[in-house]
Amino acid sequence: MDFYGVTGWTTESFAQLGAALGFCNNLQRLGLAGMGMDEQSVEAFFDALPPDALPEVHMLWLNNNQLGDQGLQK
Repeated sequence: MDFYGVTGWTTESFAQLGAALGFCNNLQRLGLAGMGMDEQSVEAFFDALPPDALPEVHMLWLNNNQLGDQGLQK
């Protein structure tokens, strides 16, 4: 699933996406590049994911966002 370049998302939007993706048990690739994510939105996204979410994901793209070192550690 690729959201590359889809912009205009709020922190709440990223949280809702994280919660929804918790139901995607067979998803293998997730592209979130170039979406304007920052440290707050990436934290909201991952906080909203259930603990056992996305068990099959082996590729995750977060490039071209404004995450910084703190955002990547979250």
